Amino acid sequence: MFEFKNLVIDNFGKAGKKVILKLDIKNHTIEIYDVLPDSETLYFLANFFEIFDPKFSENIISKIINSNNLNDVLNAMKKAWDLDDVLYDENNFEIEFSNNTFYFPIYSKTAGSLGTVILKGNLNSEFIINFLAISDAITSILEGFILKMRVSELLYSTLEALSKALTKKINVDEKLQKEIENKIINLGEKFNIPKDILKIASKIYDLGKIGIPDYVFSKKELSKEDLEILNKHVEYGYEILSKIEDIPDQILKAVLYHHEKKDGSGPLKVKDVPLLAQIIGIVLEVVENKTPIDALQGKYDEKLIEGMKKNG
Repeated sequence: MFEFKNLVIDNFGKAGKKVILKLDIKNHTIEIYDVLPDSETLYFLANFFEIFDPKFSENIISKIINSNNLNDVLNAMKKAWDLDDVLYDENNFEIEFSNNTFYFPIYSKTAGSLGTVILKGNLNSEFIINFLAISDAITSILEGFILKMRVSELLYSTLEALSKALTKKINVDEKLQKEIENKIINLGEKFNIPKDILKIASKIYDLGKIGIPDYVFSKKELSKEDLEILNKHVEYGYEILSKIEDIPDQILKAVLYHHEKKDGSGPLKVKDVPLLAQIIGIVLEVVENKTPIDALQGKYDEKLIEGMKKNG
């Protein structure tokens, strides 16, 4: 319910008791009670006061829909409305407008409260009403990205636990492993691979080694048969990870092909090697195997070789 002057619009059948938002528009004080009215009612209110701005929503919905992740959505909102900042707080669930800052809670019918979007800038009551008039559409889009982010965080935690189990099994040099992870992430970012993908891939590319017998790792020198067994780890890793719902295909292919080379000299003899797999492979060659970069000509994309020369 909201009221102003002597007019009361009750969209819920009965008047609320708690004022959750108070706005001043053209010398009228609007009080919104208990829960927000629907967008249709707010749209009516914006038109009633002749403050509805069609340009406010123009292009913003399409820009948000075409975003890749939650940060892209927040940046699109910031740019479209010329705000100082747009943030997301997963722990705050209260609606509030004060000191040029608007806290707008995101609520999902299936998942419940999902946190709050915080808009900062030269805000006024007209902005808030226009925002609320299209808030149903914005909420629906934000809900999808927030839930996707939470799934990604859960996936990362699960894979990180598996990575730690692998580290204990094969007695990895943690300092060397950290260097490898950092170089994979740094090189990958230069080729516009999302950081969340790189963080996961850099930790679990060798996950399939969990399925390799312990005696292989205890040997100082490996026989031809031992190498054949060890090379199976890429297939084991692919099989393990492919059973995890929502894991990106980009990561699956990186795990399967990270020992492949463009000249077909890898264990699987594949020549069409995905970029992320090549990034992991070239970092392993240079950092772990101490292979001179110039010796890798023809085995990896030239741009990756140049990238390693500049930042290796």
